[in-house]
Amino acid sequence: MAAGSRPLGAAYDVALLDLDGVVYIGGIPIPGAPEALQRAKRGGMRLAYVTNNASRTPAAIAGLLAGMNVPADEADVVTSAQAAARLLADRLPPGAKVLVIGATALRLAVRERGLTPVSTAIDQPKAVVQGYGPGIMYATLAEGGLAVRAGALFVGTNADSTLPGPRGIQPGNGSLLQVIAYATGTAPVIAGKPEPHEREEPARCRRPAGHRYRGRAPRRRRQPAGAHRRLPPRRRRARAADAAPYLHRRNTRRPAPAVPGCHSYG
Repeated sequence: MAAGSRPLGAAYDVALLDLDGVVYIGGIPIPGAPEALQRAKRGGMRLAYVTNNASRTPAAIAGLLAGMNVPADEADVVTSAQAAARLLADRLPPGAKVLVIGATALRLAVRERGLTPVSTAIDQPKAVVQGYGPGIMYATLAEGGLAVRAGALFVGTNADSTLPGPRGIQPGNGSLLQVIAYATGTAPVIAGKPEPHEREEPARCRRPAGHRYRGRAPRRRRQPAGAHRRLPPRRRRARAADAAPYLHRRNTRRPAPAVPGCHSYG
């Protein structure tokens, strides 16, 4: 891990890393990646894994990485489920009901932010949050559509149209979001990459002054031909930024406040 003649570990204190396509592909570590990350860790660099996977908890992802000899603890992982839960907590009052569509990991993330997960529109939720889950059923999507039509905020953990699977490329959360979006005419607010909410999650935690950050751009997702031209200008700019490394620099003049429920990267 080097930039020019200077190792990245000497230039930056923290690296923000995507997982699939960067650290591993389909659950198989990329050759050389575990060793490079081990060297960076031994050199004093802090590693933070930022993933759009909302179907696994940080603990489960850390365990998967540890099994690949990648240095990772639960506190080193930030998921799009956590980013979505924080976005909801920023916009809703404490204890507000949120209709959750997705895996158990998403329900846990919502609950950890002091919100109340529910499963039906009858509960009159203030928001609907949808993330990828292999067991999503039509009935759950129908409840989400009813709630959004009734005025609930619609949030998606991520907008990736596809995801890699053992038998090839499969529909991702971005494709599944279109069911409610098309039926209601309401576009979801996206929390995960390339939107800033997930990348900002580690930056919300207290760290020593002077920390410098190196971000590894997420892998480029396969999109239908011309799909980027159907996006509004703001989303096109975000997609363009997704293909380039991003850098977080620390403002040393104003320490960031500690945030309850936020993983510490200091």
